[in-house]
Amino acid sequence: SKGGEVQRDVPDERADPEAEVLEAQLDSDVQRALMVLSVDLRAVVVLSDIEGYSYEEIGEMLRIPVGTVKSRLHRARKTLADRLRHLNPRRT
Repeated sequence: SKGGEVQRDVPDERADPEAEVLEAQLDSDVQRALMVLSVDLRAVVVLSDIEGYSYEEIGEMLRIPVGTVKSRLHRARKTLADRLRHLNPRRT
């Protein structure tokens, strides 16, 4: 096949075992941090940052005002940042 030859020449980023281990560790750390959040905070952060819904859509789905979506998202992101800060090798 025409396109198949080109694809085989492109190095697979996932072929680096160290990168795979680091990615798996990051996923694990993020999942643990998400589980620390209350159900209300976790719902808005998953719907917004992972699923990509707008504040308005989240408000409709959860039957809460957009302002509540924004405040919960802010609290969730701050909590996640605090919990995941140790992952940043450049501590200041």
